[in-house]
Amino acid sequence: MNRKVSVGRSARTAMTGLSSVASRGIVGITSLITIPLMLRHLGAERFGLWMSIVSLQAILSIADFGLGNSLLNAVSVAFGKGDDGLIWRSIRAALRMQCLLSSAIAAVFLAAYPFVDWPKLFNIKTVSASAEVGPTLLILVLAFCLRLIINVIQQAQMGVQRGYLANIWTALGNGLSLGGIILALEHGADLPTLCLVFVGFPVAAGAANVVSWLWRMAPGSPANGAERRLDGGLPKQMLLVGLQFFLLQATAAMIGGMDPLIAGHILGPESVADLSVAQKPFEVVSIFLVLLSQPLWPAYREAVVSRDVRWVRWTLFRALTAALLLSGFAAITMGFAGRYLISVWAGPNAHPSTMLIVGYGIANVVTTLLTQASFFLNAMGKINFQLAILVPAAVVALTLKFLLTKHFGLAAIPWITVAVWAVMTGPPLTLYMRGLIRRLSSINI
Repeated sequence: MNRKVSVGRSARTAMTGLSSVASRGIVGITSLITIPLMLRHLGAERFGLWMSIVSLQAILSIADFGLGNSLLNAVSVAFGKGDDGLIWRSIRAALRMQCLLSSAIAAVFLAAYPFVDWPKLFNIKTVSASAEVGPTLLILVLAFCLRLIINVIQQAQMGVQRGYLANIWTALGNGLSLGGIILALEHGADLPTLCLVFVGFPVAAGAANVVSWLWRMAPGSPANGAERRLDGGLPKQMLLVGLQFFLLQATAAMIGGMDPLIAGHILGPESVADLSVAQKPFEVVSIFLVLLSQPLWPAYREAVVSRDVRWVRWTLFRALTAALLLSGFAAITMGFAGRYLISVWAGPNAHPSTMLIVGYGIANVVTTLLTQASFFLNAMGKINFQLAILVPAAVVALTLKFLLTKHFGLAAIPWITVAVWAVMTGPPLTLYMRGLIRRLSSINI
C-alpha cells in the first residue's frame, strides 16, 4: 500500500477529528457554562423539564431511519474506488428520501400536537412549566426535521473525508448559540425562547453549509438516462442498510438517552437535575472522544476497500487505548472529587450522590469503548452482529431501570447500564472483535 495514501488518510482523519472537537466541542462548553445559569434561572422543575426535552435529541437522532449512516458507508466505498458518479448518485438518492421522511415526521407531529397532554406526559405540576412544555417541544421537533436534511450533506462530507468543511459551519452555529443562550438568560427568557436560540443558530449554519457545498461541488449537468437507471437500485439498497443502522441507533438511544426521561417519569422532574449534573461531565468526555474518532469510521471503510489492513489494525488499537485512558482518568477523578467539583460548578442546588457519580463514571468507560468498537464494526458492515448483542441488552436494561429506580433511587440507573454491558455485551463483543481482526486481511466488502 502506498505510504502517501496512508499518510493522506491519517491527515484528513486528524483534520476532521480535531476540527470536530474545536467546533462541536462548543456544545460541551455551552452545557458546562449554561447548566448552572439555567438551574438558578429556571428552578429545579423547569430545569428538569429543559434537560428532559433536550435529552429527546438523542432519541430523535434515530428519526432518519439510518439514512445518514447508510449514505456515509456508501460514499466511503465510492470514495475508496474513486467513483465520483456513485458518490453523487448516492447523495441525490439520500436527499430525496430524507426530504420526504422529514416532511412526513413534521406532518404527523403537527397533526398530533393539539391532542397530547404534554404536561402530564412530562409529569409537570406547576402552571408556568405546563404552559412552556408544548411550545418548547414543537420548536425542537420542527428544527430537528430540518437538521435531518442538513445531516445528509454532512454525512456525505464525512464519507469523502472532508468533514472538516462541515465543522467550520458547525463551529459558527454553536458559537452563536452559546452567546445567544447567555444573552437570553440575562434577559429572563422563557423555555421556548431558549430552545429557539439553542437549535436555531446551528440549523441556520448547517443550511449555509449545504448551500455552499452543493453550489461548489455538485455536478452541473443533470443525470442522464443511464445514471437514472443506476439510481433505481440505490434507494432500496440504502433503505435496507439504513434500517439496520436505525435499529442500532434506536438501541443506543434506549440505553443512554432515556435516563433523564426515566428519572423524570418515576421520581419527578426535580430528580433530573441531580442526574444531569452527575452525567454531564462524563458526556463532555464522551463527546470529545466521539468527535475526535468518528472520522475513523469512513477512513476504516475506505482503507479496507484499498486493502490497507495494517493502517486499520494500528489505528483501531490506538483509538481503543486512548478512549480507555481518557475515560478512565475522568472516572477516577470524579470518583474522588466529583461531589466537590459539581458543587463548585453547579452550585448548592445540585447534590448528586457519590454512587450516582461513580456509576456514570464507570458507565462512561464502558460505553466509550463500545463506541470505538462500533465505529470499526460499522465500517466493516457488521451491523447484524451488533444488533444481536445490543438489542437484548437494551431491553433488559430498560426493564430493570423502570423496575428498580423507584426502589433504589437515581444511582440504580447508571449501575444497571454497567451491569448489563458487562454481562451481556462485553464477552461476546471481545471474542468477535479478536476473531474479526485476525481475519481482516481476507474480508471482502
